[in-house]
Amino acid sequence: MSTGTAKVEVGRARKLQSMPATAQALAAGTISTDHVDLLAKANRPWRETRFDQHEPTLVDHCRKLGFHHARKAGTRCDYRRDLTSGP
Repeated sequence: MSTGTAKVEVGRARKLQSMPATAQALAAGTISTDHVDLLAKANRPWRETRFDQHEPTLVDHCRKLGFHHARKAGTRCDYRRDLTSGP
């Protein structure tokens, strides 16, 4: 494994510590690492409370949607959320 790949894997593992529903879905093989990275981008410090509340629903959407559609939906949600909550 290259150093770059190792850094990505370690970073993902650290993020998964605060994302239990996401970690469970990844372990079960129902979402991909691309989905994990997408959800991790949504889990920002200023969104932490909201993310915690909505993580199971977001993971369920990732299970049902292909990555491309999940990414588009996530981008729209991020934009709306940031308009109302800000950094």
